[in-house]
Amino acid sequence: MVGQNWLAQPQFPSALSFGVITVLIPFLIMQPAMGLGIAASKTPQPYINRIKSLINHSIFGCGLFLTAELFNFF
Repeated sequence: MVGQNWLAQPQFPSALSFGVITVLIPFLIMQPAMGLGIAASKTPQPYINRIKSLINHSIFGCGLFLTAELFNFF
């Protein structure tokens, strides 16, 4: 989506924002399909589940950035 230029010069904000944006797929598609409601609204602790999802996807974004930096190191 960002092209080869980003891989040559990775930027942390774009990687983190991509990770956070990808949380929309489970919030709006996967969780409702499993009967958990939109953004886990039907779970016993919806806010904790939402925060966990955001943290996990933020870590994914950080991993994207670190992997791109690792590729540039070698």
